[in-house]
Amino acid sequence: MPDSVDNSTQKLRTLSFTFPTRLVLQSPTGLFLENLAVRPNGKLLITSPESSTLHMLDPTAENPTFDEVHTFPNVTLFGIAEVQPDVYGIIALVLNVTTISAVPGTVAIWRVDLSSGGPPVVNKAADVPDGMFLDGLGAVPGEPDLVLGADTAAGRVWQINLRTGAVRIVAQDDASAAGAPAPAFGINGLHARSGDLYFTNSQKKTFSRVPISVCGGNVAQAGPIQVLGFANGTDEFDDFVFDASGRVWAATLPDTLTLFFPPAQGNGMLGQLNAPGNPVEFDSPTSVAFGRGGVAQQHTLYVTTQAGQLIAVDTTGIRSDVFNLNVIDRLTNETMLLSTSIHWYGFQPNNSWADLADGVAMVTQCPITTNHSFLYKFPTFHQADTFWCESRSRTQRDTSAGDTRDYRNTGIQAEYKDEAVRRIGGVGRSSNTVRDSAPNETSTNSDYSLPPNWP
Repeated sequence: MPDSVDNSTQKLRTLSFTFPTRLVLQSPTGLFLENLAVRPNGKLLITSPESSTLHMLDPTAENPTFDEVHTFPNVTLFGIAEVQPDVYGIIALVLNVTTISAVPGTVAIWRVDLSSGGPPVVNKAADVPDGMFLDGLGAVPGEPDLVLGADTAAGRVWQINLRTGAVRIVAQDDASAAGAPAPAFGINGLHARSGDLYFTNSQKKTFSRVPISVCGGNVAQAGPIQVLGFANGTDEFDDFVFDASGRVWAATLPDTLTLFFPPAQGNGMLGQLNAPGNPVEFDSPTSVAFGRGGVAQQHTLYVTTQAGQLIAVDTTGIRSDVFNLNVIDRLTNETMLLSTSIHWYGFQPNNSWADLADGVAMVTQCPITTNHSFLYKFPTFHQADTFWCESRSRTQRDTSAGDTRDYRNTGIQAEYKDEAVRRIGGVGRSSNTVRDSAPNETSTNSDYSLPPNWP
């Protein structure tokens, strides 16, 4: 990388925030958990610099345990990245625990194929003889044979071809170097996304990105490095992950996570993720990944730590998220009006929302007619509170309630006649509650469908 770095950013806005956290597993031996990947079936693959075994765990099990996927000969494991569906690249090396660096000539990338559903197919894809200490590993979108490795000791980015075994240095720059003697860590986590390579530098406390291009199966730098943010105080960034909204969640030593908004929205915010009444302390977090499968899993952030913790964080609903609630009128009870609207309480409206979506029929909006819908869309600004809603169309009656405490929404609770309470939504999340139908796992909005016999 050329020595052209844009440092035109400020340190992170310090803002404490909380989310519900749950301890999924505590290693009984305190096994250092380094990195994780989430399989298409939702199970987690976890590596450790203290173990030669690739472990697997079902985070939804009542009593989850580590299962052995494969044990590698005489090495320990670091970064892991999915390069094709259920096919992974893994960094393996012999660790010198005195210098906290790789024994020269031992760094290699292995390929693990779990896609058949049978026994794993494992082979060494490439040696990286000049690699000093590869830590983070990332896939290259659109290039199923390529991975990028973060050489944290040398400040380099390596490209490894899992099919041919070819290795080459893509970039080396002061922005990725530790700038301090070993065992200081430089470039650590790295992920390619939308034409940019994002990376953390632990020693320099930076989160940065650099434009990249891919031509002829080779990755190259395509512009200057931009520093997007700095860690606060003595904090250091490790690995990170993007969520569906483009925000970045970074594991941050010694005991927190950092949330970055997309660059156009500012630098981000920093806080300790401890749920009141159910605190789970992050003891040196190392990596983060979102679950796969249903809606709840897609918004569950899994965190590994050096102390052997696997922690689940419910990230549903972040302060400043936008509610997208699509109300569908399927009323058939002719003893009352069949058109309807929803009136909201508990939100701080702005003029545009109050004028267009306050939900008072014939006052701030026209009523929703049978088999038609209306999308209520408004931001939560900086609220963390309780909200509720009710029908506002003459003889109709119903009340729904929800909760945005801890900067999240636990879902609208709608009481239907002769039915149990149902959860029907989330802050900008997907949940379709058409009666007696399965949730719509792919929708970007929430559908609040009024059942035919309501109220």
